[in-house]
Order: sequence, then structure tokens, then C-alpha cells
Amino acid sequence: MESHPEIGLLDSDYLTYDPVTETLSKVYKPNQFSTDVKQGLFSGKYSICPATVIIRKSVFDQYVNLDDYIRLDFPIQDWNTFMLLSGHTGFAHIPIPLATYRIGTCSMSRLDQYDQIIKKYRKEKVMYEYVCSHCDLPFDEDGYDSYVNQILMSLAFAKNDYASACLYGGLCNERSIKKLCSQSKVLFLVWHYAKKIKDFVCK
Repeated sequence: MESHPEIGLLDSDYLTYDPVTETLSKVYKPNQFSTDVKQGLFSGKYSICPATVIIRKSVFDQYVNLDDYIRLDFPIQDWNTFMLLSGHTGFAHIPIPLATYRIGTCSMSRLDQYDQIIKKYRKEKVMYEYVCSHCDLPFDEDGYDSYVNQILMSLAFAKNDYASACLYGGLCNERSIKKLCSQSKVLFLVWHYAKKIKDFVCK
């Protein structure tokens, strides 16, 4: 980065470790940051490995207000930081794995209780609105709420909980077979048993 002052953030590829199979797999991100970084991060096209990130201090101090993070109680600090920097400095990527992630264990991003998910995304909604306002991006509140209800609906399917699937599916804006099945007890049971058959066949 010393020879490229236009770059304010650098990340790399990484490895994942599966303790069940005891295997390492490389996560390779081709053409990372080849187009608009802000839109790529916002849409999910680009992902950044927080464990390998280097940020230029002068850029961080200028564009990231940590007092806001504390005051608004942001549940995460990486994605929003990358978004805030994306419109002000260059991003670069090294295609070499510099970190290893252990997978297959429960984390905050893989919650399995409705109330935990609702609490998590209520906080993230505040953060999401903050990022949109600081990055000159539209804040789609209805779209965000629908996204959370899709997650809750999917959890209800995983738990075979028709009442919750019907509730959260009815609040989703998406048009899908899963939503359709969430609104009918018969179709919900068909989905459930079809998945069990598929899982059995694929074993």
C-alpha cells in the first residue's frame, strides 16, 4: 500500500476448515472490485474477508465515526465500515489466502430462534439506514422488512412450524413457491415430506 496511495483498503482470499471432514478449501474471489465497489458491496456482489483487511489509518479516521457505532449500538462493524469507505478510496484484493475460517459451528449469523433473529435484524435495520444515508443510497424499509420475514419464514420451514411459516410468509413481498406453500397447511406438509424424501435419496 505504500506504493499505491490511492488504495485505502486491502483484503485477500481465505481458506475454510471443516472440522467434520478435516478438509481445507480455498475461497477464491475472481475479479474482486473490478466495477463499482459501493454498489458491489451493497448488492452483495462483492464480499470482503474481515480477517485479512488492512485499512489506511488516515482514510479510516476521516470517514468512519466510531462514536456513531457506539451510540447507535451497531451489531456489526465490518460491512458498514467497508461501505462508508467505498465512496472515498480505492479497494484492492490479493488472490492469496491469508486467513482460515472454521465452519460448521453456530454463530450470530446462523441463529435458530425467532426472537434472536428479530432482535439481530432490528439493530441491523438502524445500521442499514445509517449506511444508506451516508452513502447516498436509497433506504428500502419495506424491502428490508420483507427480507427479514423471508429469513423467519425459512427458519419456520426448517423447524416444521406451520403457524410461524404462515405468519411470516404472509408478511413477505416475494413471490415464490415457498411463500405459496407457507399459506396452505396441505402444501406446507407436501413441501416438508418432499424435502425429507430428497434428503433421504441424496444420502
